[in-house]
Amino acid sequence: MRIRYSILVPVKNSIKTLPYTLETCLRQEEIQDYEVVVGDNGSTEDVKSVVDSFNNPRLVYYRNDEGSTQADSFNFILSKAKGEYVFMLGADDSISRWALYIADRILAITGEDILWWNPSRYFWPERKDFPNSLWMPENRNYKWQNSEEKLGDFFRLTHSWDLPLLYQHCVIKRSLLNEISEDLSQYELELHEPPMADNFQGVMTLLYTKRFVEIPYGLIVMGQSYSGDSHKEKEGSAKQNKNYISNQNVNRIKDEPFYTEGRLWHSFWLYHAMITAKTILEKKGIDNNYIIPYKNLVANTVHELLYQYECSILEGQEYGEMFNDTIKYLQNSINKLNDNELTNWFESAYGDLMNYDASVLNKDIIRKKLDTNPNHVIRCDNFSIRNISQAQELIDNIYYSKSGIDNDMKMLSYSFKKTQKLISEIKELDQKGSIAIYGSGSAADLILNTFFDFENDFKNPIYILDSDENKRGDFFRGYEIYNPKDIPSMGIVGVVISSMEFQNAMYGNLVPYINELKVIKPYDIGDIQYLELIGNKQNKVVHI
Repeated sequence: MRIRYSILVPVKNSIKTLPYTLETCLRQEEIQDYEVVVGDNGSTEDVKSVVDSFNNPRLVYYRNDEGSTQADSFNFILSKAKGEYVFMLGADDSISRWALYIADRILAITGEDILWWNPSRYFWPERKDFPNSLWMPENRNYKWQNSEEKLGDFFRLTHSWDLPLLYQHCVIKRSLLNEISEDLSQYELELHEPPMADNFQGVMTLLYTKRFVEIPYGLIVMGQSYSGDSHKEKEGSAKQNKNYISNQNVNRIKDEPFYTEGRLWHSFWLYHAMITAKTILEKKGIDNNYIIPYKNLVANTVHELLYQYECSILEGQEYGEMFNDTIKYLQNSINKLNDNELTNWFESAYGDLMNYDASVLNKDIIRKKLDTNPNHVIRCDNFSIRNISQAQELIDNIYYSKSGIDNDMKMLSYSFKKTQKLISEIKELDQKGSIAIYGSGSAADLILNTFFDFENDFKNPIYILDSDENKRGDFFRGYEIYNPKDIPSMGIVGVVISSMEFQNAMYGNLVPYINELKVIKPYDIGDIQYLELIGNKQNKVVHI
């Protein structure tokens, strides 16, 4: 039987949570051509018995006694996958019963290699910070993410987690992963290289793809427990650090900031991913202007440390010494740069944290502070939920239905075809000469964003038109604003009208020049679904 999808579950022990994860994997709706692969990364617990208890031929088990790092586990389980596309879950995560059906429909519509989503989080009952709670992220829409733009966001650390991470965040074509791995091998790098290998893979994927699709469905729920990772044993972490520190890629940067012998902090993997990406681009002869954001690296790490430190108080643990050591380590990293401005900034921003003691804070205050987040929080005790399988069922029952999914897919298919046609028309015009977007508001911004999601840039200069004489000479997104009366002297070949409310009036302003122009007239400025092309000279209406 052909296998289109592989759901990969790397495991290191975790037999308390694994059964619930596998339950969700095996109750997929509509799609039958899939497998669930459990990759046992040298567990001391009897993982195989858990797998065997399901007595399901779709569920396959492999054991790897050789490796203990996340990269070892990833490479091993990926080598066993037979599917054309792969999902990857931790052994305390869950997957929606509609995940494969939704992915299958969207992949068929878009033809893309990667679908990305913002996952929900389930805090298992054993957690003391947010026990038995479900965090649902804010809703998002369909969006074609430009990989180059997302890489820029990563370097700015504006969205450092919005990456095509294989763990919990996306479904990805297996052949693409293989191609990237083969190319990285010439740089003596692995696609899933530690530290924080899943995030490193996300950055590397951006280097080798043009775009990926963001979808509004959270197909996987990330489990937050004290197990679930395929490498979370102490000896595994120690081996991971030891192996990675001995790797020549780290030896090359041992004297650089954010490295300290025996410890690989959050800022280090961010930093390492950045310099590795820059190095690969340089070796490929690709110019890049990415700048290492040292201030943001430090601020990002301090924020994470404060969160972990305050959570540890709720857990009855004491991370104060680790916190203070890390602040000192960050200070040393800044000092290595020999930049007085950065040094002064660090002392001003974080000098007071040198002796920070979270243990004196009231636990209720900490809990209230940590509980303030942009997610919708569901208290699972109110629904008699005690595990992630039950939490996933709640989500599936509330948010999904086949009729609703099918209707959404019809709308997506129609919208995607219209959007593709719009991009095609703009691109064709851009090959012939300059184009203008009529309007300088949110709709014009949407059209530009839509184009840049698919194309990196315009070949020819682009202009912005606005009927308001007071805006002439101003700038919109870096483009100078002109008046439609300037068209005869601009040498443009086409105009995209970006306003639904004033589209007829705007078209009237273009009529004197219609023999020299092709006018693209979107009806719906919200999602650019309905388009009408008014051809040049013959004034022929073309319905897309």
